[in-house]
Amino acid sequence: ENNIKRKELLLADEHQAKSKLISQLDREKKESMKRIKTLRDETREIATAAGDGVNLADLLKPSIYEQIGQLTAPVTGHVVQEFGLLDDEKYKIQLSHKGWRYSVRSGSPVSSIFDGKIIFIGNIPSYGHTVVIDHGDHYYSVYSHVTKIKPRLNEEIRRGQVLAEAGPAVGDYGDGIYFEIRHFSEPEDPAQWITKSQYKQASINQPFGN
Repeated sequence: ENNIKRKELLLADEHQAKSKLISQLDREKKESMKRIKTLRDETREIATAAGDGVNLADLLKPSIYEQIGQLTAPVTGHVVQEFGLLDDEKYKIQLSHKGWRYSVRSGSPVSSIFDGKIIFIGNIPSYGHTVVIDHGDHYYSVYSHVTKIKPRLNEEIRRGQVLAEAGPAVGDYGDGIYFEIRHFSEPEDPAQWITKSQYKQASINQPFGN
């Protein structure tokens, strides 16, 4: 009992220390974002006043990194497979899921989560018709199992602009799309990026393969 109590106290201390560290990092991130916004606004004013033909304002557009936790979901629907390790009940193994799978009706609009440029449109084995958007700073969003793709390759696209429609059922999956956010080639958990209100409203996690 004494050993258990000591371990519980140690775990409590570790948890408190981690909570303080997370709070400190969160405060520092907010301060950094505030400084970045202030510098951008000041530089934009200088560029406008100079009128020298150099469009610095375009170079100082907001970064997708500043939108962490504030992005709108690509579709209005349920997240039926989340990011991370998922259990395959059929084969009794764990599989790495690098994005979210949404359950939405075939034909539902699929929209861009942020401003960017279309850098890929094509068919990928196991993913079907896919659109990839470059959002700058080596951040990319991926939309798969879509149909009736509207923009063209290299076209600039705006946040919330409709890209395509959700496709019909593929294999064991119902109607819907597959969605990823990547930094360079590494996948990131969309839960960090999509607004919490939308994520909580939509999330109903199910086992892989159901």
